[in-house]
Amino acid sequence: MGGRRVPPLSTALTLAVAALLILAGCSGTTTGTSAMPGDTTASASPGASQDFYFQDLGERTERQGGTTLDIFVGLRYNADALARQDYPDYRVLARRLAGLLAPSAELPENVTWERLSQAMVEDLMATAPLSGATVAVRVHPTCTRKPGDSASRPNWRAAVFTAGDIPALTYPEMSTELC
Repeated sequence: MGGRRVPPLSTALTLAVAALLILAGCSGTTTGTSAMPGDTTASASPGASQDFYFQDLGERTERQGGTTLDIFVGLRYNADALARQDYPDYRVLARRLAGLLAPSAELPENVTWERLSQAMVEDLMATAPLSGATVAVRVHPTCTRKPGDSASRPNWRAAVFTAGDIPALTYPEMSTELC
């Protein structure tokens, strides 16, 4: 990671992500797992739910003068997806979310991080068989002034948006390392 220190995640999210990494045997910055066709481990019994989490770390964006983001995503599959074991490929979902990092007419360059996380959840809910989604967008500190900006932002910060039937992601713990 080039000597920069990323703040630790909450204990529950850390354990969930670590378990997913072990199960997936993944490498790279986007991590997670998806059920494979024929996997019969999910239960479609009444009241059952199944959640899936992934993260995309170190994404660059030109938003708000340019910065680096970490995106944490939680999904809860709907009953139909559970019954049919119709799970979306998280890599496709991660690419869709990464596409929202580029400024657009709907989400211009200076849109707030809160609005960006909301747009990500809305996109997930509209395109995947979910009963709930939650997204945390963590913004890395910047210690130099950006063009048109009156001050640097030497703090870690995040916006979390949740919709539907899933608990909100806990904001990753604050770091004492700023710049």
